[in-house]
Amino acid sequence: ARRIKEDTPLLPKPCDPAQIEANAPTPAIDFSTLKPLEYAVGVLFIPKHQAAADLIDEGLSSQAARFGFKVLGYRYLNTNNTIIGETARQAEPWTWQAFITEDTSAVAASLKSLDFDQRLLLFRKYVSVTVNEQLEKQWRANK
Repeated sequence: ARRIKEDTPLLPKPCDPAQIEANAPTPAIDFSTLKPLEYAVGVLFIPKHQAAADLIDEGLSSQAARFGFKVLGYRYLNTNNTIIGETARQAEPWTWQAFITEDTSAVAASLKSLDFDQRLLLFRKYVSVTVNEQLEKQWRANK
């Protein structure tokens, strides 16, 4: 039920989808310049709060160099929520794609011997745990 709008720009950080046009960089990144196997795309499910989007972007960006990556930007994915109920719609997250490329200039010494895919797996697992912990702390503090 997810469909990518081809004209959706790659943004420097995730935001409220209603603010995409205001946050769109000019010019947008040309996807045709990205070569296969030189970048990765991850799907992010972000709670509908700008603070959560900022925290997720900060977590990804701050750890990317350590693992030998650079976050190119984010792209919003439209969703079709017409078949879910009102309660589910209220809890539905924003869905974004994160585009990541290799940048080994600052990779940690302990990770230098690993290839792109191995570092990507470790990066995903590490960021998933640390960002979720930070989101949970933030949620409890605001409760």
